[in-house]
Amino acid sequence: MSRDSPGAPAIVGLQRIALLEGLSRDTLEAVARACAWRNFHRDQQIVSRESADGEVYFIVAGRVRVTTYSGSGREVAFRELGAGELIGDLAAIDGMPRSADVIALE
Repeated sequence: MSRDSPGAPAIVGLQRIALLEGLSRDTLEAVARACAWRNFHRDQQIVSRESADGEVYFIVAGRVRVTTYSGSGREVAFRELGAGELIGDLAAIDGMPRSADVIALE
């Protein structure tokens, strides 16, 4: 795939993911083809707490907020993540339900 091909922007986005640093262009192209690319709008839920899916999400642009609820029912924000980071890795590794909600900020 040349740099001018339609898949090139996806590879540029993946090059920003810290976990994928050092992978060859061919490997990044293979990862890009395996990804299901999605756009999320502000305040759209990306991941639901307690869901059983095991997907990993690479944040190639924008920001997200990771939240959960305290024992008293109050929403608690863990942190905000941006381009180059990923979410969902723990559920993908341990097979357990999601432990937090993830909402798109931008």
